[in-house]
Amino acid sequence: LLKSKGVPVPFFSLDFDHFYAWQLGLDVNAELRDLQQFCRDNEISFGINIIGDEGSSNETYAYGVDQPTIDGCGKQHTPAIGAIPLAVELKSAVGMPDRLIFESWVAFPPACPVDLRLYPENLPEWNPVSHTGLIRCLVEYFRIP
Repeated sequence: LLKSKGVPVPFFSLDFDHFYAWQLGLDVNAELRDLQQFCRDNEISFGINIIGDEGSSNETYAYGVDQPTIDGCGKQHTPAIGAIPLAVELKSAVGMPDRLIFESWVAFPPACPVDLRLYPENLPEWNPVSHTGLIRCLVEYFRIP
């Protein structure tokens, strides 16, 4: 539709609930490859946001959790994929996209008075599970110059 109206689309950045998609049984890798190919066919830069689902600590943000957890509000959360396993999965699906966005987040307003979703911490960069540490690790993994 945009193309038919003469509106250029210079880039597409995908930020999706990957764990939920896998829970639904979707073939996420095939969907990612199709999206990437569509973007290439239409000269649209294809990017993916790397984010950890679980934000109760730097470690769970980076590596995820494989068991249900209870947050500080008493709410149960399903297992979640971390930023590093997500990056590994994405690289196996599409290789190196045109762009990667390493995303951190804070829930605002907080879901409850004791909202633990304040991760990852940005520094120190030598810590492999801080935000800058994760970026350094994933830059090496994706071999970004």
